Amino acid sequence: MKVSLFVFTLLCFVFSANAQPEHDGYILNGRVPGITSGVVYFSEFVNNGKRDSAVIENGSFQFTGMFKNPMPVIIGVKGKTGSFLFFAENKKMELVLDKDNLNNSKLTGSVSQADYQEYDQKIQSQNDRLNALSAWSRSKGKLDKKTQDSVSHQWEIIDDERKTNVRNFINAHPNSIVSAYAVTRHFLATGELTVVETLYHHLAKKVQQTTFGKEIKEKLDREKLTAIGKYAPAFTQNDTLGNPVSLSSFKGKYVLLDFWASWCGPCREENPAVVKAFQTYKNKNFTVLGVSLDRPGKKQAWLDAIHKDALTWTHVSDLKMPNEVATKYGILAIPSNFLIDPAGKIVAKNIRGEELEKKLAEIIKHD
Repeated sequence: MKVSLFVFTLLCFVFSANAQPEHDGYILNGRVPGITSGVVYFSEFVNNGKRDSAVIENGSFQFTGMFKNPMPVIIGVKGKTGSFLFFAENKKMELVLDKDNLNNSKLTGSVSQADYQEYDQKIQSQNDRLNALSAWSRSKGKLDKKTQDSVSHQWEIIDDERKTNVRNFINAHPNSIVSAYAVTRHFLATGELTVVETLYHHLAKKVQQTTFGKEIKEKLDREKLTAIGKYAPAFTQNDTLGNPVSLSSFKGKYVLLDFWASWCGPCREENPAVVKAFQTYKNKNFTVLGVSLDRPGKKQAWLDAIHKDALTWTHVSDLKMPNEVATKYGILAIPSNFLIDPAGKIVAKNIRGEELEKKLAEIIKHD
């Protein structure tokens, strides 16, 4: 299981790409029956999306602006738990918020909602089961390896079912932006390049030109730059002491380029396997170069995790959000890694645990 690099949610938002020409902007008129005053928060659910707020006066509020194309939006009310997720368009829309359960709020005026509701219904069963599995896992605290493996296996089975439903929806709706959005939510971070490319080419040209279609294309282009057999893109980033370290300085060795972060649970769980591989092969022309995606102001957390997990190899980070090396390598979820040979070529991607040990034994033996 991986941790998403941007805000991850099981609920998705959609809109129809074949809608009628849009207005010059949007007007979102809202009401909150039962609440006469307060503050409503508005946030586009995309990277670097617009954030806004509005005051509730006599139970009503309003947001106005302009979208590049229909956008997923989150609405919340100060002091209330939860939020309402929907796809907004450059049209006049009416929103009625349910103060007792924001998720039951109603939106009219956005044609996209019809697509979203159909899409959401197709994956609702799997989402419910995954939520239940996650809640059960959290309630048990720290799990032993056998139970962890069982939970991961169940998760993969349910997620595969969900992906099948998503693919069916995409194949049936090539003209809908929900299809492009669904690709970004369910497939971009999986490394399934062939699947992503097939789904992308199934989308209508106008959908490929949307925010989400462009995101898919950018991911495909980056993936091709870091495909197996390609030379690993060069970079330089500072180590824990602030000294610049270049990937090229490791030329002549096998290098596991490991993307992780102190806040990433699955990364920390994987670290013992990386430590084991490092200890086994560090004297056989192999090393690890860790790239941390820790955020600004979190250097101490990064250093503490290195010490606690006994990660005795070179570590670099720019402590930015997003990390520039991660962006260059198209990293959307961690843990992720690239195994690079002495000539600087990528020979394997995202290998972990026993698979990592097996691959190292194979290539170093024949080197």
